[in-house]
Amino acid sequence: MGTKLCTGLLATLMVGVSATPDVVLATFDGVDKTTTFQWVVSNDNVMGGSSTSTFVNSNSTGVFNGTCAIVKYLNAPGNAAVHTSASQELPSTSFHSAASAVGGTFDLMLRSSKPAYKGFFAGWSAEGIPIKPQYGHGTGSFKAPFQLADHTDWQLVQIPMSAFSDDWSPFTGHCETKDPTGKQHHCCGAGDAAQYCPTATFLSGLTDIAIWAEGVAGDFHIELKWVGASNAAR
Repeated sequence: MGTKLCTGLLATLMVGVSATPDVVLATFDGVDKTTTFQWVVSNDNVMGGSSTSTFVNSNSTGVFNGTCAIVKYLNAPGNAAVHTSASQELPSTSFHSAASAVGGTFDLMLRSSKPAYKGFFAGWSAEGIPIKPQYGHGTGSFKAPFQLADHTDWQLVQIPMSAFSDDWSPFTGHCETKDPTGKQHHCCGAGDAAQYCPTATFLSGLTDIAIWAEGVAGDFHIELKWVGASNAAR
């Protein structure tokens, strides 16, 4: 199933590991308990897929590794994800407020042994986001794609908040595609499309963070140093 990537909405910058966001949301070294969370994988097995993934803490990083496989009855790639709380296994989680970054970026400090993989998404849930049928886990959420620079060193990925939409497709993960059912999804934008955009209110009450490998078949690997948000791109 072909998808169109929202180019121009993604920003990638190679920086040193010492860089920090304006708001730190999640870390993996266990030092700060306010940014330390349990992470649980959820794959497309519930929809008949065969994607696999694992998530472990190793050397103060969160390592998300696996394979996004073709869902046979759809003849299209499925998904694998790791969540802090949106799965049934975990209760709702609270994070530092990211309201100040509503006009800024969602940040990931990471590296990958497979930077060419093109199916990465970041997602987050919050109190009050309208629940849409496509989510499947009972909470509303925002999602946006991101890509990596073609190297295996640490890099800062900054995703503009305006790239996130709460009307994303369960078939592709993207907000601009139309489902096989005929459902057209919508991206954040001006005018009427503003209803699909993140707000400071939503970002002040985050309850879940997620990383997805979706819509592109292949092996993937990410090592996360931290997750955060910034008031502007660096």
